[in-house]
Amino acid sequence: MKHPEEPWEQDPLYDGCPPDRRPPFAEDEEPEEESREFAAIRKIELLGRLHHMAFRSLFRDDGLPPAQAGAMKVIIRHPGLSQRELADKLHIQRATATVMLQKMEKSGYIDRRPDQEDQRISRIYPTESALVIDAENQKNVNAYFARCISGISETDFDTMLSSMIQMEENLRSILKEHPESPARSDAH
Repeated sequence: MKHPEEPWEQDPLYDGCPPDRRPPFAEDEEPEEESREFAAIRKIELLGRLHHMAFRSLFRDDGLPPAQAGAMKVIIRHPGLSQRELADKLHIQRATATVMLQKMEKSGYIDRRPDQEDQRISRIYPTESALVIDAENQKNVNAYFARCISGISETDFDTMLSSMIQMEENLRSILKEHPESPARSDAH
């Protein structure tokens, strides 16, 4: 294994991305004989992975881990949530929310204030610092999405969107007919 300070192989397609972080299904790895449908689904999967990597790389320097950034967005959109309500919205355990909120409070991103009617409950509010970071992040997100679709005509974009909506309906229909068993979904 390479030492973290050693440079990775420079591959223009991956721009120095470590081999274990490279997206799958690079153009040179695709099988020669596959149906159009299969190739399209693989391309959608590749786009999803590339999007995930590119989007995360955009925000890696903002000081917030992805889970905290997601929590901060919920807190900003719904100020005054209780810890339990936040945990429910994020689909995480309350103990996980406790640790996350302690870190966010220590970093100056949230304030906790007692509930006016029930002093046992703390309400969570974003700080001015959090609001500034969120506004900057929103600008970056808007620019990122604009860049993602640059070069695609409005007509092509509308066609792509309606096609993806139809594919979503098709996939949901398949899942209704053949629900994934709990044993199989745990293995993934």
